[in-house]
Amino acid sequence: MIASGGLDGTVRIWVDTDEEETIGALKLEDEAAVNGYALDINEAGVNGDGMGGVTYENGAFGFEHDTPRDDMSVDGGGSSDKEQPEAQKFNLGTLKVVKADFNIETMSGPPALADINTLAQTNPKGFLNDYYDDEGWWALGWIQAFDVTQNEEYLDTAVDIFNDMAKGATTPCGNQNQPIWWDKKKTYVNAIANELYLSVASHLANRIPSNGTYLTSAQNQWKWFQESGLINAQNTINDGLTTACKNNNGTVWSYNQGVILGALVELSKATGNPSLLDTAATIATAAIKALSDEDGILHDVCEPNCGADGAQFKGVFMRNLRLLQNEAPDDEIEKFIGANAASIWKAQH
Repeated sequence: MIASGGLDGTVRIWVDTDEEETIGALKLEDEAAVNGYALDINEAGVNGDGMGGVTYENGAFGFEHDTPRDDMSVDGGGSSDKEQPEAQKFNLGTLKVVKADFNIETMSGPPALADINTLAQTNPKGFLNDYYDDEGWWALGWIQAFDVTQNEEYLDTAVDIFNDMAKGATTPCGNQNQPIWWDKKKTYVNAIANELYLSVASHLANRIPSNGTYLTSAQNQWKWFQESGLINAQNTINDGLTTACKNNNGTVWSYNQGVILGALVELSKATGNPSLLDTAATIATAAIKALSDEDGILHDVCEPNCGADGAQFKGVFMRNLRLLQNEAPDDEIEKFIGANAASIWKAQH
């Protein structure tokens, strides 16, 4: 089943059958006209599987099927500014859920979407949505594209994204040095969004040294992060903060131990301060100790059912660990990287 947000403000929901069948259309301009509108897709379903009814009431879709499905998606339309000039005015909408174990599940289609507003965001320049961590990943991706191509448009895109991320610095958990929210609904202050904010700022500081704003932002963000309590007594990083701005003792995920490494490598370059690499090495060593089995293989506690987001966490850690290893070589870390690469190879062959 696909929910598609059109540029005309219409949301169309249909199922894939032998011949694409449009089940219904909801006009967003007039909510009153669609309240109580029901879409019955029991007979068509997805892959012949009955899905139950779909309703729209007071700005929200309701779906009777209660488990996420891999064959569901939301199409916000368009893939690039050049291919479709209007595309980036309506970005792909997502809904994220923080689960009980602090794993984050990203959902881009029913039955997860609870708010019709998540289907389309209007007026951004592009690659923005309701979650600052998503924006951070995009910014780092565009910076890497700039590094490869030296195309200034890619760097400009990263700057635009960073400027939007900076608008999230309205949390109650900082004074002079202000962290950012995880989401634009201001529900959670977590490690990953703030690590990505630090990393993007540090990357930009190295690529646009003429603008001191990025270095200042990076230094202030790192000072806050050190003082926030997110780094626990074991030198690993918990998932986030409580509403009282205290460490929530959330799961020690591998990606939270990883992004900070790459951020500190970049900040070390920007400041010329090698002690930041020592701090990164301390976090890396603690993470390896906390998250590895007796054979030295990295694991997350969600395995083997980590979802689409959690399945990527270890890769994030290893990518950033390699960045640290390139700048501050360590024999034990090199062995760890090699052992994990060999484990993957063995599992695939």
